[in-house]
Amino acid sequence: MEPSKSRGGRPPRHGAPVVAKSITFDPHTLERLTALAGREYHGNVSACVNDIVEHELKFTDRERAAEELAEMMGDKPLTNADLGRIDKWLIETAERVARKKAEVRRKAAS
Repeated sequence: MEPSKSRGGRPPRHGAPVVAKSITFDPHTLERLTALAGREYHGNVSACVNDIVEHELKFTDRERAAEELAEMMGDKPLTNADLGRIDKWLIETAERVARKKAEVRRKAAS
């Protein structure tokens, strides 16, 4: 596989095409993001950002689907409390999955 120039000579993740973009973070967010990338992604901030964005996009899609389902069934739209409970459950589930994935990565790396 030919290394991608946009990833500093590293091959693209999972064979996916890579598009390089520049984004700006406030210092506190960048510090937290860099720390997370160091713990969970072997320092790869781009992979960390990609996974976070993918998670948020999936959450947004699920939230929209839940609202559409409720409307199709004739129920009133979800309240903020309903959305809060769904959000809490999704976050807790995603955190459990992320911990399990990180554990698998650590075991594979050792």
